[in-house]
Amino acid sequence: MDTISTQEQVRRAAIATHARRLILDNLPVQDSDETALLLLHEGFYLKCSAAARKRRSVAMRNW
Repeated sequence: MDTISTQEQVRRAAIATHARRLILDNLPVQDSDETALLLLHEGFYLKCSAAARKRRSVAMRNW
């Protein structure tokens, strides 16, 4: 596993915080926790997660 510098972790945390705020302000979130948001968008559940130590990810699933 690659080690991420403290500076990069801080940069990623800022991006994650900003992205989370954009989603919360503009889309109806169904559920959330410290690292992920779950929302229903056009018939798909969309899970957005971001953390300073991990790569950001988005997953879509049609239930």
